[in-house]
Amino acid sequence: MGNIDESSQNSVVETSNSFFIHSSDHPGLLLVNKRLNGDNYPTCKRSMIIALTAKNKFGFVDGSIETPSRAKKPADFALWERCDKMVLSWLLNSVEPDLAEGVVYADTAHEIWKDFEDRFSQGNAPRIYQIQKAIAFHTQGSMPVSNYYTKLKGYWDELTSYRGTPSCSCDGMKSYNKFKEQDQIMQFLMGLNDSYNAVRGQILLMKELPSVREAYSLIIQEEKQREIGSPVTEGVSIAAAVKTQKGAGSSYHRSGNQTSFRGTPISSEATLHCTYCNQDHHTVDRCYKLHGYPPGHKLYRGGSNPPGHANTGSASRNGGRSKWHASSSYANQVQVSSPAAAAQTEQTSTASSHVDQSTQNLKNILGGLSVDQCKQLAAAMVHLSKPTSDNTDAFANAAGLGYGEDDWVG
Repeated sequence: MGNIDESSQNSVVETSNSFFIHSSDHPGLLLVNKRLNGDNYPTCKRSMIIALTAKNKFGFVDGSIETPSRAKKPADFALWERCDKMVLSWLLNSVEPDLAEGVVYADTAHEIWKDFEDRFSQGNAPRIYQIQKAIAFHTQGSMPVSNYYTKLKGYWDELTSYRGTPSCSCDGMKSYNKFKEQDQIMQFLMGLNDSYNAVRGQILLMKELPSVREAYSLIIQEEKQREIGSPVTEGVSIAAAVKTQKGAGSSYHRSGNQTSFRGTPISSEATLHCTYCNQDHHTVDRCYKLHGYPPGHKLYRGGSNPPGHANTGSASRNGGRSKWHASSSYANQVQVSSPAAAAQTEQTSTASSHVDQSTQNLKNILGGLSVDQCKQLAAAMVHLSKPTSDNTDAFANAAGLGYGEDDWVG
């Protein structure tokens, strides 16, 4: 039994020695997940120190383990050299390739560590200034609360590593930690988005402020609660939008400086009949024979139109194709053979509705004018308010005859 205990004790001493190399250790090992690139030196250095300390090899980089004499202690020197080269390979694997090329010819791990510290380590004052500025301007923005808090906590921890924490057993240390905790809570709450104003106000109104972790937990609960309610709200909004779209007979559109009203087009299969002239394809309120023919129509006569009715359009002919520049609601009844012409016809029809509404408004304001005069004035105002490009012929791309021209006679 004594031999077994003595063997176990020697094994423990051997494994606790800095020269001991575990079977899982190999030259291709990475000490950190994110390699050193120069800008991340403070965090990368901290991660390397943790990894090397866990492997009992940090003494090789900080120089605390002295190099044994090759002549006097050749066995110890061999063990030291073996471990030092292992740590050196870990350091080379943990930096970017362009940085590794500059230190690949170093003889010891301590030389590499010292080289990185001289090149990338900043003075405490400049780095503390950068950290304080980053904390002051750090806001949540589009980040989740967890990412926002994690980044902020990294700033706090790095700042503590530069400043350190005073060691004291008196009551003053408790006050110091309390004030430090309050500062961190305020910094955390100030960077949150305005959507968390309610829960932020509840935290600040507490008689005794919670810790930073407790405040973070409250904010996370609020965020999760919103995620639960978001799908329902979105579904209701979509349903309301669909219902509104189905119920609307017309819509108002504005693009730049141009405004248009789009009404619901009349189906091309609808059968229209005029009770005045007993003809199809139009109604009595749009009957030329009753209200008069527009200028340019073959049956138009300067003074023969029925009194009290204004001509609302003008016609011209070019190469056998009829062109009618109109602002009346006749556009809805014209048979078109192309989508472009249909769209133009719809816009012309909606402009007619706008003319009728404008006529009624002017009639209410200018009671001394006749209906004929009000219609002419309203049509002129709509025509002048439209851009020149909108005054193009609505029937330029339409095939066949326009409504109210050669397809029927009055």
